[in-house]
Amino acid sequence: MRISLHFICLLVILCISCPGCRSTAFVDVQNYVHDNYAQSSDPASSAKGIDFAVHSSNAQYAVLTEAQTPGHPGTLADTWYVICVRKTQGRWQVIYDLTRSDVPAEAELKHIRQTFPKDFPKALLPAYWQKLLNGA
Repeated sequence: MRISLHFICLLVILCISCPGCRSTAFVDVQNYVHDNYAQSSDPASSAKGIDFAVHSSNAQYAVLTEAQTPGHPGTLADTWYVICVRKTQGRWQVIYDLTRSDVPAEAELKHIRQTFPKDFPKALLPAYWQKLLNGA
């Protein structure tokens, strides 16, 4: 079945909590594109504008602080940039931004669950967000 809408979830982790760990990790979005969009041989329709390579592998070690806590003294919290975009009428548009540096409080999580687009494939999200959105 051909999918008429294209979805991407961009996951970027900006790790700034420790001096030796200041880097940005881009997850290769070609792994998150439906309908073979990224594999197109036509340069005009390929995902070149958002074709990032993995620059760092520290994504496994990013730490989120507990909801509404300041984190550790003298450090800045790691920020997980999770941006959900959809291609409509030939343009990529942000449809939901899950960027954060803490764990959402229960009331905020309830709001996120209610407002997150129902047609966005949650399988594209990091496992952490899949669990939160599915109520785990």
